[in-house]
Amino acid sequence: MALGIIKQEFEPTATIPVKKGDVVYAYSDGITDVINSNEEEFGQERLEQKISELLSTHSEIDFLSNTVDSFRGEMTLFDDVTLVELLIW
Repeated sequence: MALGIIKQEFEPTATIPVKKGDVVYAYSDGITDVINSNEEEFGQERLEQKISELLSTHSEIDFLSNTVDSFRGEMTLFDDVTLVELLIW
């Protein structure tokens, strides 16, 4: 699945086994790079924390996009913000 179209080939660096019932999240760096009015980045650590919250509360993926939007406030996005949830059936 292409999240960004780049005219360049990539070699896989790792294989992650998945099984029925697993959930996989893919995202662009635009999510971790989102900045709020205090010029703080959303960051990798906060994203991982929010994904853990999402999974523990059985929330919908909208929880993450709403969290990022709330964090950003009125600040303008300067990069794409892409988030994909894959449910393994």
